[in-house]
Amino acid sequence: MLSAQTNVALRIDHRVGQAEVTAPLSVETPSGETVDIDRLEYYLSMFTVVHDGGQETAIPEAYVLADGFTDGLHALGSVSGVNAVEALKFHVGIDPDNNHADPASWPADHPLAPQVPSMHWGWAAGYRFVALEGGTADANLEIHALGDDNHYPGETEVAASIENGTLVLDVEADVVGFFHMLTVGTGLINHGEDAEAILVCNNLADRVFRLP
Repeated sequence: MLSAQTNVALRIDHRVGQAEVTAPLSVETPSGETVDIDRLEYYLSMFTVVHDGGQETAIPEAYVLADGFTDGLHALGSVSGVNAVEALKFHVGIDPDNNHADPASWPADHPLAPQVPSMHWGWAAGYRFVALEGGTADANLEIHALGDDNHYPGETEVAASIENGTLVLDVEADVVGFFHMLTVGTGLINHGEDAEAILVCNNLADRVFRLP
């Protein structure tokens, strides 16, 4: 039993199907297209640990900025009273209150601070929840998904372990999952809150993460 406050971290292992991500990154999509990916970044927030027979412990003010080309260990915060971890709940993107706050108000090393390349679209639209760029041999792909309405909830099973006193939650993220029902066709550019932006945010919530 982790009766005292225990630090929690999320470790994301990005995959293409079962294969490790390598650069350059080429994905065979469910629609049969071969898409080269140059950029894949996304935000997660509002984490809740599901444990010990369905109990839920929220981790307040935790944000993750993940990069599809980097398998990162992301500090979330701390929990207590957790024994057996069953799942991790999360939301895609940034909660509405902080989605429209000033990025410069955060410490430089915080996920919500200004990033290069930028993950912030502007005061009205807020942050880019997902930035997916690349294309096929014949067409460009660029989706910057925005919008409070796309702050979808998701849940994934995790493999939990204690490493150097930290509760580490391991998940795999299959890049192919972003392309469920998504086709590049003759070219796809969406900087907004509808259509393909809704689709990739839904896919991130439901079709990307899995138990290692």
